[in-house]
Amino acid sequence: MRPNTVKTVMKMNRTRFTLCVFGAFLLSATPAEAQLDEAQDHFAAAEFEAAVRAYERAEEGELTRDELVGLLRGRALAQAALGRDSEAERDMRALLSIEPGAELGLEAPPSLQRRFDALRADSGGALSVESSALPTSGGWRIRVNIEDDPGRLERQTIVYVREGGEFVPHEARRGRVRLSDLEGQDLEYYVEVFGPGEVVLAREGARSDPLVIDAPQSDVASPIPPIEEEEDRTLLWVGIGAGAAAVVIAVIIAVAVSGSSSTQPSIPMEVP
Repeated sequence: MRPNTVKTVMKMNRTRFTLCVFGAFLLSATPAEAQLDEAQDHFAAAEFEAAVRAYERAEEGELTRDELVGLLRGRALAQAALGRDSEAERDMRALLSIEPGAELGLEAPPSLQRRFDALRADSGGALSVESSALPTSGGWRIRVNIEDDPGRLERQTIVYVREGGEFVPHEARRGRVRLSDLEGQDLEYYVEVFGPGEVVLAREGARSDPLVIDAPQSDVASPIPPIEEEEDRTLLWVGIGAGAAAVVIAVIIAVAVSGSSSTQPSIPMEVP
């Protein structure tokens, strides 16, 4: 084989190898990862509007928690570069709610960094969830309250309830879940709050360590204890004494009334 032919074959093999590696990367990368990479490339090229759109497309896919943190951070920078202060602040607040120690990085201008530090100082803390359960006539009612979600990241809240040995998911609608088939049974459950990209933002309890609430005990009326014979005698004499006192008072009143009427002067009569 001629040297030129050998060189041509080697170049073709290298090209094929590069294409195979690139193809394998594309196959292994998720759509959300590809959109995040595209958004970062647009931001580096100062194409901020295109970067925002790519971040929004990435938000519709499946993300890890770290990827969601990077999305919120990058989109806040792009929105700020476009002069959209309210949108940038919303993303920065959301970022701090899931990662209180997050940083904007060197790409942030000093004015935006100062605003971010002020938002951190004013932050109420990490996004969290609390629940309470009350027994009802037909089972249980669970209330779910999500706290410190200024960026409105919550997309869905699921309450997993143990039913028949397995945890069954129930979506909390308007923060409520009603269970009608667990009357008189103990309640075991845990809660997960999902955000963009199906990321678990917060949870209360866990499958391995659920919240447990004992079923209320039915109230049984205790029998009224019988009155002892001595108590019967006491009540009898008390009743007799009260009756005698009432009679005496009535007699005194009657005497007083008749006496007062007899002492009054009579009208004089003329004798013809």
